[in-house]
Amino acid sequence: MPENELQLELPKRDATEEARSHALKPPPQRAVDPRVCESARVNWQNACGGSPYSYRSRSQMCTEAYTIYRDSCG
Repeated sequence: MPENELQLELPKRDATEEARSHALKPPPQRAVDPRVCESARVNWQNACGGSPYSYRSRSQMCTEAYTIYRDSCG
């Protein structure tokens, strides 16, 4: 091969390396609406009760309310 063809050939990335490079990028930052965040926090507190040792704090509803709170408030 002539030397100029060797220089033009770029290294090729396989599909797994390409997928890995996209997986390492952090997600874009979302704007947090303070009203939605406060509403989600109140919902979480109501769903889980006052004590971390209560039955309600171990319920599925409490887990879902915490997930909504975490997603809403960033």
